[in-house]
Amino acid sequence: MAVYQWLISREGGKCLPSEVAIAGDSAGGGLTMATLLQIKNLGLPQPACAVGLSPWVDLTLSSASWEENAQFDYLPKPGAVKFVQAYAQAEDPRNPLISPLFGDFKGLPPVLIQVGDAEALRDEGIALAEKVCLESLFLFFAGELIHVSAIDERGWSGDIAGGL
Repeated sequence: MAVYQWLISREGGKCLPSEVAIAGDSAGGGLTMATLLQIKNLGLPQPACAVGLSPWVDLTLSSASWEENAQFDYLPKPGAVKFVQAYAQAEDPRNPLISPLFGDFKGLPPVLIQVGDAEALRDEGIALAEKVCLESLFLFFAGELIHVSAIDERGWSGDIAGGL
């Protein structure tokens, strides 16, 4: 929040919110969505857009794809449980600033969500897209792609670049 506030301040970066994009992958994708919610909570102007690559937005770990795709993805649920305990600590993991999937996405900027069909976070990405569908571009990989598979050595997949 401090960086975004600095970027759009008169004293700091002097950027217009329409010149700012927020992006992240995995837990960073969840932080991206939580940042949008907090910007809304504070009544600040929203950035131009946001991107979540395989966003981890439900720290209750209740999505079926955690089990269904365990044999394909390298993101193990037991490890995720430890991360949730360390991150959420005594807080309810359904708090929208911890698990943005539980937030209200009305009035947020356009969001690009990318998620692989064979990854543990597949269902979270789909659920997030359903919540923001009126204002987002949702790109779903139907192939057997795993966690954050949209990124290659150049930074973006050719499939993504061709679609933008």
